[in-house]
Amino acid sequence: MSQIVGLGPVPAAKKAASVRGMSGVTLTMLETWITSSAMGGDGWGDLKRFLLIRLTSTGGVTGLGEAFVLPCREQAVAEMITALAQAAGALETVSPWSFRELAAKINARHNSLDFAAASSALEMALWDICGKLAEKPLCNLIGGNHARPVPVYGNIWSDRQSDSSALQRRAAELVAQGYRAIKIYPLHKHSVTEAVNCVASVRDAIGDDISLMVDLDSQGEPEIALAIANMIGPQRPYWFEEPVGGEDINTLGHLREITGLRVTSRKVVWLFLEQLWLEFVPVLHRLQGRLTAQG
Repeated sequence: MSQIVGLGPVPAAKKAASVRGMSGVTLTMLETWITSSAMGGDGWGDLKRFLLIRLTSTGGVTGLGEAFVLPCREQAVAEMITALAQAAGALETVSPWSFRELAAKINARHNSLDFAAASSALEMALWDICGKLAEKPLCNLIGGNHARPVPVYGNIWSDRQSDSSALQRRAAELVAQGYRAIKIYPLHKHSVTEAVNCVASVRDAIGDDISLMVDLDSQGEPEIALAIANMIGPQRPYWFEEPVGGEDINTLGHLREITGLRVTSRKVVWLFLEQLWLEFVPVLHRLQGRLTAQG
């Protein structure tokens, strides 16, 4: 499914300004695509639908972006993107910074995952345009030590296979491919006892030198999270992700304090950054960003 929307020229009465080096940049066209779901080739799960965009700016410079979407929300997020792009098209000069200010104003502190995903796609595309106009890679524009290697982990999520033996085989396969860290979802389709045994069996399969991340995928009962945390300590999980919902900051902090595990969260990242910094960073060991839903 695709859509093309003309964003129109800036009214003649407006004079284009310079915003952090992006002088006279306005938007002329937005294209969106929603991909079809597909069956995964490795037998571990289906491929979700993706929402991709392409922005065209003055001079024909284009930028690509992606929005995180959940089932049955794809079209709604695409409509948000269209409305936000039309609002951005009225700016004298559009840039990642001016768009972020616009999005924050429209958001009016009524945070939602879908709005954050829509704004993320456009901001990502604007950064792409910014880099092309500057003729520099984004790592140079944003700064920081971009020569530092970035570690990655093998993520074992499946809506089809969940028994411990299958997870053991999959973990061993990923380690053989070169991954030095593995993440599993032991509570998926498992009881508490099965989940604990699953963590132990995967640890046996990958050995002591591989990092093992445990993700409970925001199950809603703190007592279950605490029971699992207390029993998986000998397996030395590198982190303990989403033991409860990411918005439950008090319980996340309590679990970190009483278990000593590195408690992490990713599902709160659609809140705007100032709220994340003040409320969540002091409590969590690690706050995991999702660029396609950051807002």
